[in-house]
Amino acid sequence: MKRLVLLALLGVFAAATAFGQNAAIDKALQDEIKKTKEKSDKDITNDKAKDKAKTWIDRAKAYEEVALRYASLDSSAALIAYDAYKKAVELDTKEGKQGKLAKEAQDILVGGGNNLYAALMQQGAAKYQAKNMKDALKLMQTASMVHAKDTTATLYTGIVAQQLDDQKLARESFERYLAGGGKGPEIFYAVANMYKAEKNFDQAVKVLDQGIAANPTNKDLQSEKINIFLSSGKADEAISNLKQMADADPKNVQTVLNLAILYDNQATNLGDELKKTNDQMKKGGQLTKRIADQKGKTDAYASEITRLQAAVKKQPKSVEMKRLLTDANKVQAENKATLDQLNQDLKTFESSQQGVSVEDLKKRTDEMTARQTEQRKQAQDYYNKALQIEPANYDANYNMGVFYFNEAVETKRRIDAMDMQAYQKEGKSVENQVVVKFKEAMPYFEKAYEVKQESEVKDNLKNLYTILKQYEKSDAYDAKLKKISE
Repeated sequence: MKRLVLLALLGVFAAATAFGQNAAIDKALQDEIKKTKEKSDKDITNDKAKDKAKTWIDRAKAYEEVALRYASLDSSAALIAYDAYKKAVELDTKEGKQGKLAKEAQDILVGGGNNLYAALMQQGAAKYQAKNMKDALKLMQTASMVHAKDTTATLYTGIVAQQLDDQKLARESFERYLAGGGKGPEIFYAVANMYKAEKNFDQAVKVLDQGIAANPTNKDLQSEKINIFLSSGKADEAISNLKQMADADPKNVQTVLNLAILYDNQATNLGDELKKTNDQMKKGGQLTKRIADQKGKTDAYASEITRLQAAVKKQPKSVEMKRLLTDANKVQAENKATLDQLNQDLKTFESSQQGVSVEDLKKRTDEMTARQTEQRKQAQDYYNKALQIEPANYDANYNMGVFYFNEAVETKRRIDAMDMQAYQKEGKSVENQVVVKFKEAMPYFEKAYEVKQESEVKDNLKNLYTILKQYEKSDAYDAKLKKISE
């Protein structure tokens, strides 16, 4: 996941506290602040002063000034100021009741929009710029507590936590930022990806929906929602959302192309499922046929054994008849053992199919074939729409070429599966269909190559020209092969 970066953070807070003054005044002010800081350092070790709330209030304000104006005096001045305010609250609270100074300090600690918040953020930014992420995080976290309603500190806390690979804190901070009214699309994107990494796809989509509502024209959020649907195996939802995007922006070629690719991939995936189902159906059918054949063989031997038994009764002294009966019984025992094994194999097969019969597999195959046909049609339609929008689109032309090329290959497989009798009956007709499909692929590959001379389309064109040359037994493709090989 792409990390977020704090852009111009230091400049923002430095500008907020800049002071226009000449060098002499600046030097005098720095000396004054330095003396005040040094006095505070002594006061907190003084037995009379260290237990007074005012000592710590003064210290907090002194260190605020250091952090805001002269941070080089102490790069942790803002945190020292924060701790000093907390100490003042502690010292001026008796039996749960806060005194005047405790209330003043408490208001600063949680009131926000004050010098303490600015000091924490400014020093946090400086730590971030110096790549001291650990201290930057502590400062920004503290700032987010001082000004809980402000989304800036919460946002930056999340970004720095992300830099430190503290994904839990990063997400908590980003979600606080969003709950506080933050609308940055990159934050919605980041939080959604955190949920996606945990495979909490429903929550990821929910976050993206909130982001899209806040940023209705942001295409990155919409695209990521599609990606999450695909990652979670919800292709139908992805298609539905892409169609909404295409309806909203019908001239967006990438959206239309993505729809075509999605339908194309769905058809391909169904093709893989169909192959598995057909293999299962074929295996079940073969077992059923072998059982029928073996049963017929067993029945035939049973009749032969009955005949031989009758013959032995008529010729009890015939050694030959007894030998034939013994051999027949032996073969029949083998036949029954084979039949038992085949029945067991069929039972095992049916068990592996979880009770799905060969007839059920056939029904499933028919349904998947119909769905695949529809998805291929949708893919083709959307590829054509993409080309209507942008005729020279490389991806649309290349994918359309692949579409027809693959159809030709699938048709060719029908020929490869034919026996001689079937080939003699319809082989030539199917071969003509193969050639037609390969030729339909050709102009799309050629257009893609015209747009961009990528190796993938170049190799496909060489292969296509060679195939067509062999099918048509023609030299007409030699010039094309020569040109593409140059």
